[in-house]
Amino acid sequence: MDSEQAFIAVPPDFLARKRLVVCGLLIDRSGSMFKFADAPRTAINEHLASIKTSERAADTMVFVATFADDVTFDVPPQPLSGISGLGHYATHGNTLLYGSVLMILEGMLELKAQAETLGIEVTLKLDVLTDGVDEPPDSQKHIDFKTPLQRLTSHALEAGAELNLFGIGFACQAIAVDIGFPPQNAIQVPATEAGINQTMRGVTARTHITMMCGKMPPPSSSR
Repeated sequence: MDSEQAFIAVPPDFLARKRLVVCGLLIDRSGSMFKFADAPRTAINEHLASIKTSERAADTMVFVATFADDVTFDVPPQPLSGISGLGHYATHGNTLLYGSVLMILEGMLELKAQAETLGIEVTLKLDVLTDGVDEPPDSQKHIDFKTPLQRLTSHALEAGAELNLFGIGFACQAIAVDIGFPPQNAIQVPATEAGINQTMRGVTARTHITMMCGKMPPPSSSR
């Protein structure tokens, strides 16, 4: 998947408004997520339905991507007003975590750069949920994703992006440091269906505030 191609065009709706908030979710769908059944899809759809009610929904572009052996846009980047929800969530494969975050951030930053040339103010927010460490498929184990990802996250943070990492059932601060996310934005959450629902409700509340006000302070721990 070419993430830049998925993001590259600034939707015409935002040309007149001059404000664009890009809120993305990147969710693990590797085989180990099977134990959570349909909870991720249900929680994501509740999240999307809630943020559509925001007063600033017209300023917002959203996407939902999932990753295992590769990364795909299950809900492609589009204005929030056009979102219908996530229709399918199937688990399988490995955990291409670093490579997936890299491809998503590349696309988000490319979109920001293009929008700003058009005089549009851009806010970026990315929430990543995973239940394990980076375990790419054999075909990609030789690729160094970490080095370019560290450079990219540094650039994203300098540009004011909000980057949050949620470890489902494990402490993920070491991963955050590894890829350049702020360690204070790395939060362990319960490895249960209820834990996923609780986490997504927190993401929803913070997304509402980001849509209204811009970048949020770090999230608080949930254990």
